[in-house]
Amino acid sequence: MTAEQRFLEQFSKNLSKKKSKKVKRLSKSNGLLVSTALYGSSRTSDAEVHVVSALLKQFNSIELYAFKTAPNKVILKAKTQDGHPVLIHPQYRIPKPLRLNVKNLKRQDYWYVDLAIEIFDKKTDSVVIGIWAMEYDGHPDHFTESGIKRDRFRDMVINTETDIFCIHVTKERWASDQNEYISNMLRFIERRTRDASFMSLSDLKLRDVNLMSSPELEIVNDNGTMRAIPWEFAVPEENT
Repeated sequence: MTAEQRFLEQFSKNLSKKKSKKVKRLSKSNGLLVSTALYGSSRTSDAEVHVVSALLKQFNSIELYAFKTAPNKVILKAKTQDGHPVLIHPQYRIPKPLRLNVKNLKRQDYWYVDLAIEIFDKKTDSVVIGIWAMEYDGHPDHFTESGIKRDRFRDMVINTETDIFCIHVTKERWASDQNEYISNMLRFIERRTRDASFMSLSDLKLRDVNLMSSPELEIVNDNGTMRAIPWEFAVPEENT
């Protein structure tokens, strides 16, 4: 059994009958892998899946990169329209600076964005040249005064620490201006890949997106010790 077959089996067995029907429906346009990845991951609403699935149609050759269970998480890999490798992260985890922890300055906390597209250099796919991130504002709390202030502050700090700029999508705007959001993602990729073509690999490696802690690590102790999450990779890690 391949890693993708194991992924489909393990993610599908925990789906409700209702979600299984949604997976089948979405697979007609996005394929079984993508539909299972989006509906099988935790913390994902129907409206969010609709947005993410439309964005993912802009990429070619989508395959499984890695997955884990308890909780379910998946990373997909693909190619941009001009052949740059990307990793697709539903529910991408970003380390929160320790200085902002109110209760415990030693324990690492995280922020999450609903989707992140990690773009790699063509010459070596171990070097990240940019990360485009998206947050779907479906919960009413996003539109309260405190929610707006919280999100703006979070996005500012994430940009300061990692050079990741997160856009926000609402149901109403997506319905009327879907192409604007798709264009934003594609133009971001175009600009980052163009800039990277004029930079050396050593300079690219010094960008903030290559220096932040891996989102694949979890805290197990209050003193900040981390251990790797047991991901299963679809291909040998050293070749990706």
